[in-house]
Amino acid sequence: MGSLPFFTYFGTFIFFSIMNLSVAADTISPAQSITDGETLVSASQTFELGFFTPGNSNNRYLGIWYKCSPSTVVWVANRKKPITDKQGVLVVSDDGNLVLLSKGKSIIWSTNSSRVPENPVAELLDSGNLVLREHISMSSDSYVWQSFDYPSDTLLTGMKLGWNLRTGFERYLTPWMSDDDPSPGDISLRLYIRGVPQLVITTGSRKEVRSGPWNGLQFSGVPMMHNLVFKPMLVHKQDELYYTYESSDNTVKTRVVLHQSGTMQRLVWDWKTTNWTILYSWPFDPCDNYAQCGANNNCRINKTPICECLKGFIPKSQDEWDTKGLSQSRKCVQKLPSECPTGEGFLKLTAIKLPDFNWSNNSMNIKECEAACFKNCSCRAYANSNVSGGSGCLMWFGDLIDVRECPAEFSWGQDLFLRVPSSELGSVQYLNKKKIVVVVSTITGMFILGLVLCIVWKKTKNRGLESRKEEAEVPLIDLGTIASATNNFSRANMIGKGGFGPVYKVTVFIYNRGFLHPDHHLNLLGHAWLLWYDERALEVMDICLEDYFIESEVLRCIQVGLLCVQMFPEDRPEMSSVVFMLANEGLVLPEPRQPGFFTERRFIAGTTSSSKEKYHTENAMTITTQDGR
Repeated sequence: MGSLPFFTYFGTFIFFSIMNLSVAADTISPAQSITDGETLVSASQTFELGFFTPGNSNNRYLGIWYKCSPSTVVWVANRKKPITDKQGVLVVSDDGNLVLLSKGKSIIWSTNSSRVPENPVAELLDSGNLVLREHISMSSDSYVWQSFDYPSDTLLTGMKLGWNLRTGFERYLTPWMSDDDPSPGDISLRLYIRGVPQLVITTGSRKEVRSGPWNGLQFSGVPMMHNLVFKPMLVHKQDELYYTYESSDNTVKTRVVLHQSGTMQRLVWDWKTTNWTILYSWPFDPCDNYAQCGANNNCRINKTPICECLKGFIPKSQDEWDTKGLSQSRKCVQKLPSECPTGEGFLKLTAIKLPDFNWSNNSMNIKECEAACFKNCSCRAYANSNVSGGSGCLMWFGDLIDVRECPAEFSWGQDLFLRVPSSELGSVQYLNKKKIVVVVSTITGMFILGLVLCIVWKKTKNRGLESRKEEAEVPLIDLGTIASATNNFSRANMIGKGGFGPVYKVTVFIYNRGFLHPDHHLNLLGHAWLLWYDERALEVMDICLEDYFIESEVLRCIQVGLLCVQMFPEDRPEMSSVVFMLANEGLVLPEPRQPGFFTERRFIAGTTSSSKEKYHTENAMTITTQDGR
């Protein structure tokens, strides 16, 4: 009896030793099996393989999960064929494959490898990769099968998303059907390799979200792709092309998961809270939806409405444009017929997710790219394909699809050089990454229109006919003089702050507020716009001046003036463009829309005195000064 404690101790030692061996096991050989309730654990205790039940389901699946977070399943073997009881078993079969068997020994799932190792062993690696390899070799060259080649809904560090170019084999993500059902749905996250590679979320064959092309550092249309948590990489070898990423260090646990909603999320493990935190979700906002604004449009999430035609384009159908729910059917068409090559140039748009479908040439630099695009009248735009090295050329020859502007608070996107008529050059400034920069064309536009109307409109209440005739002897319209005046005014605005104040008062208050018309209560700007809209713009002239002006020059001045007071600042031409438009009579000008400063006076009932007029303005004006970069 005295020896009993020894045998008790020895038996306990053996029991716990066996348990420790079981817990530490990361491999399974032909002589072993994994039954429901048993697991494999990677050497560093990071990942675990075993049987689990998802959500509220009664089915059992073989999967891999984080040991620190058992509910975070990263891979499922039998996604399409669940086990209905707890009698499943994983074994290495006689032919060297991993096989999942049911209670009746029927095959539920198998690695089904055509290569048969002589001494097979299955191992769960610290990366989360389950591999079938030769027992005597640890090299990846000995892998005859690996779970990383057959992803579920999760992309782990070191996994490949992309193609074997030699065999045509593709690796891509598919989400669970629901939290209770890991079977794959119609949604997928893939690496498209037509042109420059890009990530695309699809439903069947329909694109839902597109990352924009790889630009040497990241996918240019996805926020937070380059940061301190992970490093994205696009690997292009002779027989492989794939996307992967590395963690910033060994302590960072990060993963990408594709949800059944079609949303991709980047998650990071928080060791303090022992929870996953979302680094970013994609699509990020409605502008990420594929072709949200249709063809030749720019989606700008900080604008209302978010869709607007690219410079040089106008809506194909205004009715279609105004209809809600048909955004992808919207299309903008070229405003003017192509004057290639002499009447066109390239407008630089910054912080842009580049359009879909492109032609690429990695041997050309950006200057060669510009020259090649300029020579080809069908080339709509060009860009640099590698921003890190400044090499590579992208060109677009059809409609520009799925263009969006990067919000100012983020740092992604790249430069797109858009082919536009010469009249559009210099007519827009896009958002700076940190500050909104608005061209002070509001004031200069009012000045131009006031200058023109000051010349062409001579009617005032107290002015006599003889006085008007004397003034009429002076040349009324001199486009060179007006161009010079506008150019000088532009320089004054850039050099001296506040110098436009008196001009603004003269233009608006003398020539705008002082105007009265017996048939309506519009100001002079509103009156000029109505006449232009009714194709009666010359009626703004005093009849006694009809023998002293050239009709085409007056109409051009009025048209330029109206363009300078459009509703949105980006629709107003810069002063350099104004000078160009006024100095080139043969140039076809864009059609103006209703001005932004369209003012109407409301009279108090029972009064007729102009001193009791109330002024109502539909659009408020703000002035933003320019800051140097």
